[in-house]
This record gives sequence, structure tokens and C-alpha cells, in this order.
Amino acid sequence: MKKSLLSLLFAIPLFATAQTFTSTSGGSIVDNTEACFPITISGLPTLIDTAFGVSQVCVNLTHTWDGDIDIKLKAPDGTVVVLSNNNGGSLDNYTNTCFAMNGVNGGISSGVAPFTGTYVPNNDINGVNNNQNPNGVWQLCVADEVPGDSGIFLSFSITFAAHPPQGSGVVNPTGPCSVSNGLACECPDGVSTNCDLLPDMTASAQIIQAQHTETPGLLTLSNATPNIGWGPMEIHGSNSCWCDTVSVACSTPLCPDGSYPKQKLLQTIYHKNNGVITSHSIP
Repeated sequence: MKKSLLSLLFAIPLFATAQTFTSTSGGSIVDNTEACFPITISGLPTLIDTAFGVSQVCVNLTHTWDGDIDIKLKAPDGTVVVLSNNNGGSLDNYTNTCFAMNGVNGGISSGVAPFTGTYVPNNDINGVNNNQNPNGVWQLCVADEVPGDSGIFLSFSITFAAHPPQGSGVVNPTGPCSVSNGLACECPDGVSTNCDLLPDMTASAQIIQAQHTETPGLLTLSNATPNIGWGPMEIHGSNSCWCDTVSVACSTPLCPDGSYPKQKLLQTIYHKNNGVITSHSIP
């Protein structure tokens, strides 16, 4: 009995002490590609949960347009947590940027690049603390979703600790934001639970600069318009058509002045109220 008690006392400090694992095996962040960088973890308890689990993930990377990229943590059992989803707009880099559910810098989606400090991620890190065995290969994945900008992944670390912070209810680990999963949708300030989930369409200045041709009398431009906002851009027809200020049937081939009829469009706006998603249309 004494021997068993002594063994238990020696085991407690191992599980209670925070342990950080770091990988410096980086690489290029390539356009329209997801690159995953592995780290092998061993020597931990064979189960992570709310008592002991992942408490923080830190990354270092350079990128010339942060709003183009997604950063994800992938656990050995395949569970994926989105740490940052198209945040930072046209500004650059994640330098010593950490993600934790008690991040003192607030939600990553309301932060300003270049990111430095500790932020609440887009998804709850505790999604990986799901009773799985943490010993194995973890991956930090970076997806560059828009061509024209580039970056380099430098390093990342994962910290395991007792009683990992359980978050503020801002995010939900069960999957991406959707009409049926409103708890996973985040308001622009990273804190509110009642807001419109507006899109934010932006133009890629780098594509315009890199992919254009100039000839006498003609300038040809390319462009990419990623949505870096909080909800989708949805446009629908209204079946209400016009020639100037005169209402006409949408089947009208041409207006009296020879132009085509114009149709009023409707934009769908999604609204989050805690976990409930509703929508309405505006012209």
C-alpha cells in the first residue's frame, strides 16, 4: 500500500506540470495550397481532457497578406481546430503569436496585424482535448487561399498543461460556422454573441500589380476578391426588372434605348444570436 501511494505521489507532478513541444522545421507557404508541418509528441499521459490537455499553441510565420491564410492545428486522431481564419487583411506576419482560450489580446478576428501576443482563436482549442491519446504526430497546417502573395512558416509550439482554459463561449469546437452551428460563428469583436455576420470583400493589390498588361490605349488587370468577413456574400435575383425608372418584365430583351433591362438584386444578411442563426434580405 505504501509503495502504491509513493508511486502516485511521483506521478502527480508529471501530469500537473506544463510541457511545451517546439518544432522549427518550417517551409514555404505556397499559393492555393495547404502545407502541414509535423511535430512528434511523446511522454505524455495517454488521455487529454479538461484536467490535462492542450492549453496554448504558438506560431511564427511571415506572409505578405495575412487575410489570405488559414492556420489550423491537427491532432493525431484527425481533429482539426481553426486557430485563425482569414484574419489580418492586407497586413503581414504572425510573430510570436500564441492562441489560448484566455488570450489577453482578445479574439484573433478583431486583432490587427502584424499579430504578436496571445489571442483567442477562431475555434476552441479544447476541441482536441477530447479524451484522445496525445502521443503521436501533431500538425500545424497553413492554407494560402489566394494567389499572388507568399510566406514562410518558421516554427510552432504546443503547450500541454493542467486545467487548460475553457474559453469564453465565443467559439465552438464542433465544426465550422454554419446556419446549423451558430455557436461556432464569431462576431467581429470576438466577444459579442448578438451581431450581423457581414461579409468583407477585399481586392488583392498584389495580384493587380503582378498580373496586368499595358499596351498603347489598353490596360488589362487581373484581380482576386477574397471574403475576409464573418459571413458569406450571397446575392439573389428579385425578379423585379427596370428600364431606367420604368418597371418592365424580366423577359424584356431590350429597353427602348437599346440597353439591357436591369434587375434589382437582394443580398442575404445572416444574423447570430448566441447559437441561433437567422437571415433577412436587403435590396
